[in-house]
Amino acid sequence: MAPLRVEYLFRHGSRQATYEAVYGEGKARIRADVGGERRTAEVVLPDPPYFDNEQFVMVLRALPLAVGFETTLNTIITKIGSKMPVSIRVVKTEDLVVPAGSYRCWVVELKGVGQRAWIACDPPRQLVRFTNEDAKTDSRLVDHVGGLPPGRP
Repeated sequence: MAPLRVEYLFRHGSRQATYEAVYGEGKARIRADVGGERRTAEVVLPDPPYFDNEQFVMVLRALPLAVGFETTLNTIITKIGSKMPVSIRVVKTEDLVVPAGSYRCWVVELKGVGQRAWIACDPPRQLVRFTNEDAKTDSRLVDHVGGLPPGRP
């Protein structure tokens, strides 16, 4: 899934910023309002496929994960107006217990960005845990509401 447009609001305490990226013609055009200051940037897009950072987790869930799987995804980071290749490696499977239940997970390292994701091996392949060393975050799935079984309208 190629990004066409991304818009989001970022809040930290009393500070607020809005970001918008429009993709097309080999560029991502980024507009931001950070604390009342308007900023713009253009990022020359890499050869496809490329993904916006805001869709990155959904892309991870769709990859053909298996122990030893490795790939690199070109990522556009709207918030800083930059692009970065992110190396992905599935290092192992692990049984994980979180508030939402017990899951067998692929443990996925995002090399160079200090992040790790635990993605359920079974469909719908939920993101069960996510850590970010730089931001010092550790997030765990607390609830999951299943959808309709495949083939049902």
